[in-house]
Amino acid sequence: MAESGQSSLVEVVVLSPTVHESVGILNPGHIALSIDEKIYNYGRYWGAFLTKPWSGAGVLIVESKKCYISSNLVKRGWIYGFAMAGVDVAAMQAELSRLWFTGTPSKEGKPGRQINDYLMTQNDCKQFVLGRLRVGGLEIPPYFEAMDYPEDTVKDMRAWHQSHPEIVTSEIRYR
Repeated sequence: MAESGQSSLVEVVVLSPTVHESVGILNPGHIALSIDEKIYNYGRYWGAFLTKPWSGAGVLIVESKKCYISSNLVKRGWIYGFAMAGVDVAAMQAELSRLWFTGTPSKEGKPGRQINDYLMTQNDCKQFVLGRLRVGGLEIPPYFEAMDYPEDTVKDMRAWHQSHPEIVTSEIRYR
């Protein structure tokens, strides 16, 4: 959490696609939410990741931003972060805490908590992030709503930055 007098850093983190060589399946990429030094990571992490149908347990994992970025840089071609301003961070954190504490832990001791059912075409990582930004009071541009690939999400974030630099304040490329 930010120290008194400092504002929190809210960031939308976009990760490039990867190919899982053992099965030859493309992971279409990922989007996560960062508040200060934590990543709020939502997806299918309890065994349904590379299976069809593209649904399963919707799992929220909260982890260190530094560890998340460094471990994903090994696996992915690129990671971008887009800093967001004008967000009600307290409302977002309250919603994230509510989801976490009402979620169901894994019976097998896997990380995270199931907070709902994941469905790639309706309730995926991008919709999770957009939902939290809405809770934080942001109006989401219509072009950002569509399900698309990470390259398109980066273009959407850049377009949002150009049209509303007071909201999307900066772009970071992690190396």
